[in-house]
Amino acid sequence: MADADDRFFPEGSMLFQYEGTFLFDNVTADLPRGQVIAHGVAIFDRDFNQLTTQTLAIVGGTDDYEGARGQVSQSDPDGTIRTLTIRLSPP
Repeated sequence: MADADDRFFPEGSMLFQYEGTFLFDNVTADLPRGQVIAHGVAIFDRDFNQLTTQTLAIVGGTDDYEGARGQVSQSDPDGTIRTLTIRLSPP
């Protein structure tokens, strides 16, 4: 938990290491099957409300996404619907 004199994070905020695996198996878009793996950090307040848009680095994947690179951004502006934006870099 960040202290009052922390120069990087708001007082009382919590920083977590995050790893996500996004499985493209049953989606409405026409995407190849496979998984994308992402790593990064998430910052929350004391009530576990997300303080910033979470952006994760894509560090790999499976099947058609093997060796994938790029980033995943997650936002939840109104607290009810989580939106993922996945940007894959060209090979």
